[in-house]
This record gives sequence, C-alpha cells and structure tokens, in this order.
Amino acid sequence: MPPETTSLVDDLVVTGVVPSSGKLILGDNQDLLLEAALVVDLARAGRVTVTGAGVDTRVHVVDAQPVAHPVLREALAWLHATTGPPGAQDLAELEAAGWVTRRVVGWIADRQGSGATLSGAFQGFKARDRVRAHLLSTGTLVARDRRVLGMRLLRRYRVHPPERREDLVVDLREVLLGEREPDQRTGPLLGLLGVANLFASSLNGAAHLARWAPRPRREEASERAHQLARTDGDVDGVRAVIEAVEVIIDERNEKRANSGS
Repeated sequence: MPPETTSLVDDLVVTGVVPSSGKLILGDNQDLLLEAALVVDLARAGRVTVTGAGVDTRVHVVDAQPVAHPVLREALAWLHATTGPPGAQDLAELEAAGWVTRRVVGWIADRQGSGATLSGAFQGFKARDRVRAHLLSTGTLVARDRRVLGMRLLRRYRVHPPERREDLVVDLREVLLGEREPDQRTGPLLGLLGVANLFASSLNGAAHLARWAPRPRREEASERAHQLARTDGDVDGVRAVIEAVEVIIDERNEKRANSGS
C-alpha cells in the first residue's frame, strides 16, 4: 500500500531515482513532468480546474484553502498569487483611488482570473528543488555527497525504505506489460512517463525506466503508456494535463530538430 501522504509528484521523483547510481533522472523534460504532476495533485484535491487543450490548456484556482502536502500547499499559494483574482477588499481599496486605478484593477482582475497555461503556471517556482527538499525532510530520500578529484561535489540519493520504490516499480511494470489494470496511482504516473517517451529507448536520458520492460517488449510498453494517457476518462482533468504535456514536448522536439538542421 502507498504511504498516506503519497502524491503523484512524490511518486514521480521516487521513480526517477536510479538505485545503482543514485542519480535522479527523468529525461529532458523532468521540470515539465513535475509541474504537470503538481497540477494533477491539486486538481484531485479540488483546488484547481483544468480547461482547454494542448498548448491552450489552462489551470484555474477554484479553492485557495491550504492542503496538507507541503509542496502542494506552496504550489497552490503560488498559483493563487500569480493567477487567482485579488481579494474583494483589496479591489475595493484600489478602486477608491479613482477612475484610472479602476481601469488598471479591471485589467489585473481579467488577467489573473484567466488562469495560467500549463507551461507557464510554475515559471520560477523551482518545483524540482522543492519536491526534492520535501522528500529529504521526510526521510523518503537520503542524500549522500562525494567529491570528484577533490573538487566537484556530486549529490546522490537513495529511497528509504527501498521498498517504497521497489513496490511502486513492480506495480508500474505489471501495468506496462498488461498483467494488471492501472489504478488512480499508476495510470497518471505511467501516462506522464509515456508521453515523455521514457519507455521507448534506453538512449533518452532515462535508461533505467526503459529497462523496466524486456528489450523485445519495450515498444509495446511505450505504446501501452501512451494508451494510458488517453484512457484515463479525464477524471479531474488528468487526461487534459497529460495531453498538454505531450503537445508541449512535441513542440520542443520539433524546435530542437529544426534548429539542428
């Protein structure tokens, strides 16, 4: 059974730790994946809603009441401060300043009330650092530092207890290979990893994930993960978030390919 405090964003980081090296690797789009996981967690908690599709997918705060998870609480406060409407009292005080200020206030309210795009919702939030610090503080991640040639400091991690990751990987592998049905924990996690193409090849920066499936079945596993991204039923906007991630990654890859040609 997963810990009571587990979240998609926690699971994503735990999944990305490579037991043999201690590196934390989630491919080239790990920041986007973590930010998407934050949105899914907040949507499931009833704090945000997701509208639109693709690059036009937007995140709206509908309930600014704090949640228990520290990083989700910080993420919600960040979204509310940057995209949520200002408080009624604040507006009244600003409007009392005169007609010009009311115009400015109206512009601010319109802009803030429109929500944020998925790619821009957490710009400057440093989700990776916050989630990692949270897991270190709870003891889920244990860090060890070593120096290379007496100069460069390398930080490596292990998951504690090891079963926290091992049990999750077993569940994910079984879903990938069609040996069990996905649930609310494994489905979105595999969907995010799948649209980032982390199961397709061992040459994508996350070889430890590709190796979950035997080499002859990696293409099958990758396709299965993509299917999961499209069959979640869009409960709490999960599918919309995952599809938006896929569109953003595809655009990034196209730009990279064009710049290299």
